Amino acid sequence: MDAVYVDTCVYRDCFEWRQGGCPYSHFGQEAKDLITDVLHGKYMLITSDHLEYQLKQFPEYYSLTQELDTKKLRRHVQKTNEDIQWAQSEESHGHIDFEDALHLALAFKAKARFFVTQNIRDFEDYRNKIIVITPALIGFPCFQ
Repeated sequence: MDAVYVDTCVYRDCFEWRQGGCPYSHFGQEAKDLITDVLHGKYMLITSDHLEYQLKQFPEYYSLTQELDTKKLRRHVQKTNEDIQWAQSEESHGHIDFEDALHLALAFKAKARFFVTQNIRDFEDYRNKIIVITPALIGFPCFQ
C-alpha cells in the first residue's frame, strides 16, 4: 500500500469545503475523495506532530485519525531537531518556506511515495525525491 503525506491545505479544503480557483473543480470534493480512498485502504496516511499542530482547530482531523488508527491505516512521525535543521537550511537557500520544508522532511522520514498538495509549484525542486501531486490526480492509473 502506497504511503501518502497530505499537506495542511488539503485537509483544510476538506474540512472547510473550499471551492478553489477553478470553476471546473472543487478542492473540498477532491480532498474528501482522497480521504475516502484512504479510509477504504487504498493508501496509508502519514501524519505528523507538525501537521497536528497546524490542524488543532479542526475536530474533524482527530475523528479521522482515530478511525484510521482503528483500521491501522495511519503512521505518525514526530519531528526532530534534524528535521527542523534541514527545513531551516532549505528555507535559507531560498528553495521553499520553512513550514513546507518541514512537511517534506517528515514525508521523507516516513518514506511516503506521494506528497499531496494543491500547491505543487511550491514543491517543484523536490519532484526528483517524492511524487508531488494534487488530490485530483493521485487516483489516475499512471500513478498506481
